[in-house]
Amino acid sequence: MIVARVASVFVLTVVGVVAAACSDAHIDLNTVGGTDDVQRVTDASAVLPQELPIFCPQQRPNENRPCESAGSTCEYGTSPDMQCNKTYACTFDPDTGQQSFWTERNTDACLAKACPAEPADIAALDNQPCALPDNTGDAADEIVCPMNNGICACTTGAGGTDVHERRWVCILPPAGGCPAHRPLAGAGCTGTLWCDYGSCKFKRGLLMQCKGSRWLTGGAPCN
Repeated sequence: MIVARVASVFVLTVVGVVAAACSDAHIDLNTVGGTDDVQRVTDASAVLPQELPIFCPQQRPNENRPCESAGSTCEYGTSPDMQCNKTYACTFDPDTGQQSFWTERNTDACLAKACPAEPADIAALDNQPCALPDNTGDAADEIVCPMNNGICACTTGAGGTDVHERRWVCILPPAGGCPAHRPLAGAGCTGTLWCDYGSCKFKRGLLMQCKGSRWLTGGAPCN
């Protein structure tokens, strides 16, 4: 099962199982900037800091291929659950001291196949009881599903003081420019936005920040 908080700030290495509902999608991003002001990453297994992703290729990169800007984090897929997408970090190679390479992040189980066959409005699921698929390995795991106007998770809570019986917990992103569906890490954006997609409500929830024309994962801890 996923660690208690995916929403912690992290340095991606990325992904694993991709279900049919988690098929790849391309992000059309342009190259901007250089590498001088980007934090160089030496531990691809660490959690992602709030660095600025400044380059994401339109096509999903191949792991261990050279990349242009250390610190870039790029997610490819269609799911609101990052565990169901492919995510790569452009990580600095300490052995050469010069070249950076794409590294794919390992992920936990993707349960997107258990999402409702036809997405509805979140009111149809919110606070309703739910269950994980049979033979799911970890009872603390979650199903995170796209809805017409937000996202819903079949969850026992975010952990800590937020623990409850398993039920659907749904998130309607705040008004003011936040997309109804969670944007992909590294995707283009405009303005300065903080958009919460369940970071305080379920374990796979994420707080997304639009910064420097790119969506970043991370943010402040829940109060």
